Amino acid sequence: MASIKLPKIPTEEPIPVRFAMLGSKHAELLDYLAFFNDTHRSDVELKALLPHLVAAFIANDRAFARWRAERRSKTDENPQAREKAAPKPDSSS
Repeated sequence: MASIKLPKIPTEEPIPVRFAMLGSKHAELLDYLAFFNDTHRSDVELKALLPHLVAAFIANDRAFARWRAERRSKTDENPQAREKAAPKPDSSS
């Protein structure tokens, strides 16, 4: 079996997200999808694979992990910074 970084993903209901991408990147993405399905002998759709690709990318970005840890550390030490970083409740309901 070929070596692939992304493990087989469980079947679950995807949440619709819309975005645009360059045609050349879309072609690469479709090739990766074919590689993924061939490797795992599966028939995963692109919309189910994308969230896992993003999650794997984020999980392996060490600079982002350091930045995020530093940001969390700063907000833990400073209550005012924690308030600024906290999401605001939606008052439109």
